[in-house]
Amino acid sequence: MNKYKFLIISSIILIIFLLIYNFFLREKKEYIIKVLLPSAEINKFFLTETYKGKKVWEIKADNAKIFKNEARLKNIKIKFFLRKGDFFIILANEGKINTISKNFTISGNVSVTSNKNLELKTDTLSWDSKKKEIYTSSTVSIAQDNFTITGEGLKLLPNNQKTEILHNTKITIK
Repeated sequence: MNKYKFLIISSIILIIFLLIYNFFLREKKEYIIKVLLPSAEINKFFLTETYKGKKVWEIKADNAKIFKNEARLKNIKIKFFLRKGDFFIILANEGKINTISKNFTISGNVSVTSNKNLELKTDTLSWDSKKKEIYTSSTVSIAQDNFTITGEGLKLLPNNQKTEILHNTKITIK
């Protein structure tokens, strides 16, 4: 009788264990599918942000993997539209953009070129859509005509055309 009870209790425990294991395995699968795997992949990705009916920027990327609220981009080109027809173009190897807030961070050989012959180079740049601000804590180098400015960290307000290098600023005049 004891062997029979033991066998029944062991079977019940095994079934409960298998049910729990199956439940967690299914949850893990759903997590992998929803969070770790992209829901779509887009070649020749394009996205625009507007503010008060005017184009703020447009992003083009060779490839984008789309997740819940994020797109992970490769080979990126961003064009910021400024006042009076001015603009600047940012190139980067990769980046992430929040598809809801339109905040983004790009990295890898980041270069910015303006239509006024200004060039900026850094490792990473981020855009805060709410503040309308570009920023980085990385080393930056800005060159235009016969001068170069280097330093650590940057805050750039495209609409006001104000740029601030935050630390260790050095200016070289050629």
